Amino acid sequence: MSNVLMVRHGQASFGAANYDKLSTLGHQQARWLGDYYRVQGLRFDHVFVGEQVRHRETAESLCTAFEGTVEPFQVHAGLNEFDFKAVIAAYQAKSANQQVLEGMTPREFFKLLRKAMLAWMSNELDPSHHPDFQETWTDFTGRVLAAAEVIGQAARNGRVLVVSSGGVMSTLMAHVLDCPNESIIDINLQVKNTAQITYQATSGGFKLTGFNATPHLESSERSEFITYS
Repeated sequence: MSNVLMVRHGQASFGAANYDKLSTLGHQQARWLGDYYRVQGLRFDHVFVGEQVRHRETAESLCTAFEGTVEPFQVHAGLNEFDFKAVIAAYQAKSANQQVLEGMTPREFFKLLRKAMLAWMSNELDPSHHPDFQETWTDFTGRVLAAAEVIGQAARNGRVLVVSSGGVMSTLMAHVLDCPNESIIDINLQVKNTAQITYQATSGGFKLTGFNATPHLESSERSEFITYS
């Protein structure tokens, strides 16, 4: 049985001035997932979230489905998504790519993000390329694995719900499966909003038990509400 359920945040505000908040649909996706957990009889002994607004809002909307009290959220900075705007800005400065993010289609944006992430993972970017770029790939993966260690400890005493972002979730999954860095990008771009990646946390580490599941969105009435941003 899985004792760690990692959930990607609901649909955020892609294309808006502030991406870091849920859309109306994002809140609904989270409520549907909470309803699904309630019907399945799932309760959580620990709830971890990142510091970003979309993580907290997802957890709050999800937990409205539960009757009675819910354990206070445990906030861990290691669950924060990487600063994709800074990574892209550094890549653009290095490569003289001056595409404007505003107005991009999701397909155009993710194509640019893939190139930027590959450069980041290869240690080709540094703060001299852009002042907002401060976190190396090694720093990012280090904090993700540190958060996983804390979550693994908590899972020894019950079931854990984690709300984070695609970059964090795909990085941990690739580490668990010992995949090359390049696969992280492919995993990341597949993870749906409010999809879950599940693990069995043991003394020997995490074992993957499920990937990208959205049982709360699989009906014919809801399949149109599956999103990726």
